[in-house]
Amino acid sequence: MKYSHDALSESDATELWERAARLQQDAQKQADEQVRNALPGAGNPDAVSYDVALQAAVESGIDEVHVRQAALEMRLAPQLDRQPVAPWHVKALGFAEKTVSERVRVPAPASSVRPVIGQVVASPAFESEPIDIVEFDERTTALVYEVPKVPSAMKASFMQAFDTESFHYRVRSVAEIKRYAIIVSEQTDGSTEVAVHTSLDRSVRVNAIALRIIQAVAVPLAAATGALGAGILVSSFAPGLVIGPVLVGLAGAAAAIGAGYGIAVLYRRAYNKAFKRVRESFRKMLTSLRMQTG
Repeated sequence: MKYSHDALSESDATELWERAARLQQDAQKQADEQVRNALPGAGNPDAVSYDVALQAAVESGIDEVHVRQAALEMRLAPQLDRQPVAPWHVKALGFAEKTVSERVRVPAPASSVRPVIGQVVASPAFESEPIDIVEFDERTTALVYEVPKVPSAMKASFMQAFDTESFHYRVRSVAEIKRYAIIVSEQTDGSTEVAVHTSLDRSVRVNAIALRIIQAVAVPLAAATGALGAGILVSSFAPGLVIGPVLVGLAGAAAAIGAGYGIAVLYRRAYNKAFKRVRESFRKMLTSLRMQTG
């Protein structure tokens, strides 16, 4: 490839972008591996320190903010809904997101923000059970919570327990998210960044399996119905015609394919909608926090 400071041909520009993308991807993988080895409990005698891994990532062109976030998420992973996700789970749902993160900046020190977080999480709207506290560094702490399917404030009311607009219904009952973390990071200007973060491992796995179960039940039923319908339809127009097994099989197969595809499309749309509602629910929690912090 000929390189000129003045101009690049279209093919040269394409090659330049592809090479740059590959270099960035390689640098990201190397930095992630170094950060992972540097985390506590890595158990690798040759592991580099976190500071060294951070420096290597920055020198590779990765912003320090993203490296810190990646390290924190890896540190939190064992505390959240960590479950094995197979490629077919992702393919079944047509969904590749791995986490949900929403954040807000609060004009108050962390010492003033933490008590308000406790009030918000204890309120009926967002009631969750405290699980653990993860100290990341001198400026950042993560509070891990578990979402009950039916919080104590709603147990007295059957209708409230199944309120489709509630935080608990959207996050736990629909999306199948059990745990989330509230990350509190004190900033140099005295403000505090608060983020709600969760893993989608369990959510994707459970919903993909549910989709396959629904298809396993519905597809044979659709095939049988389709084959029966074909027989009735042909017999009504040609009473003397004997329908062969091939025609019946084709009719059943067509019905089964249509049912399987239709179910998958509907389920994927529903899951994407559930994902968006989880984000909305976390944003509402952060809005409540910001308003109460004043």
